[in-house]
Amino acid sequence: MFILAGVGQNKEEIPIGLIEEMKNADLIFLEYYTNFFDEETINYLKSINNKIEIVDREFVENKLEDIILNNKDKKIILIVSGNPLFATTNFYFIKLC
Repeated sequence: MFILAGVGQNKEEIPIGLIEEMKNADLIFLEYYTNFFDEETINYLKSINNKIEIVDREFVENKLEDIILNNKDKKIILIVSGNPLFATTNFYFIKLC
């Protein structure tokens, strides 16, 4: 399962449903190039699930597809700041899944 999640601009805007999904996710990626997260938000997300990997544009555009396709039995979350549908790459991942 692939979840594309927008978390707003700070920890107060993180959806409760995402917090629940994060608790038992297998892989969590925090996209850190379109927008930036403050340290408080990053630390809060890591307190929910310390498996979070901060990733850059190259990772999202060149590696994430293979991870999704090779791990269909796992829960994979890509967290982005703000609206996740502003980036055209993210539309591709929705279509892929």
